[in-house]
Amino acid sequence: MASKANTSLAEQLSAARLMADGLKQKADAVSGVGITEAKVKELENLTELLASQNSEQEALKAALKNKTAAVDETRKKLSDCMSTMKKLVKVVVDKNDWVAFGISDKQ
Repeated sequence: MASKANTSLAEQLSAARLMADGLKQKADAVSGVGITEAKVKELENLTELLASQNSEQEALKAALKNKTAAVDETRKKLSDCMSTMKKLVKVVVDKNDWVAFGISDKQ
């Protein structure tokens, strides 16, 4: 069963569970077209695997969001620290020697 582009994952999972339940309830009717208990079990397994993978993915997304915020915060702190150091070096070191500190400013 292919999913439509505008079908959400939650809708797809719900539809798959509903399909599996319907197939089990009407096993006699669908067995004539080759839908066996094993095929229904495969549908259920795929549905649960997708639900599990989605949960894992959402946890990873949350972890990535938190890590990105931490990186951004540390980067800002480093930038502020570097700016302060640069200003202090410029006060006490001759501008011809600034390059030794990685400062390429002219003034």
